Amino acid sequence: MATKTRGHSAKVVITLIHGERRIPVAQVGNSGILVRTLDEPVPPGEAILAIRIDDSKKRHRIVLPDGITEPNRFAKFF
Repeated sequence: MATKTRGHSAKVVITLIHGERRIPVAQVGNSGILVRTLDEPVPPGEAILAIRIDDSKKRHRIVLPDGITEPNRFAKFF
């Protein structure tokens, strides 16, 4: 007899915080982030990557050495 298992799809929200701006992040890779929309460029410097998975929240300080100049293109961070 097969056993039914209940799946869980986590709700994941990733946001780049730069000063007062909050920019939704579409993807995060080993050394880059990708944003789908960008109203104005993000200059090089420090930012915060806020990650929420279900009810768990974490913030990581990152450096964007080249900033983010346009959407839909990976921007380096460390």
